[in-house]
Amino acid sequence: MPEKHVIRPTAVLEPFGPRVSICLFGRPENWSFETNLEAPRKIAEFCLEHGIKKITAPVADFSAVVCPCSVPPDVFMYDFGFLKKVQMLRNSADGAVIYPEEAFYVRSGDCPTLVVFDPDSGLIVCAHAGRECLYDRANLLGKAPRQHKSVVEAALCRFDSNHSRLLAFITCGIKAGNFKHELWVGGVKRTPEVWNMLECLKEVHSDSVDLKTGSISLNGIITAQLIAGGVQPQNIGHDLINTYGDLNEGCPVWWSYRRGDKVERNGVLVLNRS
Repeated sequence: MPEKHVIRPTAVLEPFGPRVSICLFGRPENWSFETNLEAPRKIAEFCLEHGIKKITAPVADFSAVVCPCSVPPDVFMYDFGFLKKVQMLRNSADGAVIYPEEAFYVRSGDCPTLVVFDPDSGLIVCAHAGRECLYDRANLLGKAPRQHKSVVEAALCRFDSNHSRLLAFITCGIKAGNFKHELWVGGVKRTPEVWNMLECLKEVHSDSVDLKTGSISLNGIITAQLIAGGVQPQNIGHDLINTYGDLNEGCPVWWSYRRGDKVERNGVLVLNRS
């Protein structure tokens, strides 16, 4: 039998109560499935210990697609002996519908993760919600638009039309003060693509984009899109985590692409215990 790996989350959040657990995994271990081949099995074993035997783990491809979708997933089975098996689905997508007794996993460098919960049905939709997931970059470049402009819109479409009862939480992302975009290089204005991106996001929520510094509040953009989709403002929460800036005794708590961690990633695991 393979050696047992005991892992502990860096933080565990339960913003909706005990029915939903958000387990966050940070440094020093790398939680990217692509660059740490031991990470998937460790996450699978952690889920098994918590009574979860099915995990959907999209690759976070900035497509604003929420599974299930038209492209079938790659399926992996992890066998821990004595009929203890965990199924993991790997999809080319950003989000997924998570039913009771299932889990969602995504690796992330600075991008927040959105969790939307229906307390009546127990259904959860989770999504990787980085910058490119929140606007249609291809359409701005004159290419064919994608089905949903934002992954927030795609997530809300998985529920019925009454979104006022939904609860939403945004977790484990970079904060605006550390998410700035250089607008001038050597006195020369950056390409129109950067400015168009900022202006597009500013139309969503003007206070979340600063055209002087190039800073973007991803939490602010996500919150504005949730409200536009019918979620009540009082039902939207977020943590105080800053993947770029959080320190513990002078050492970074989280991996951060902006800080220079190019291949290492944090892990965000959402358990639906309903």
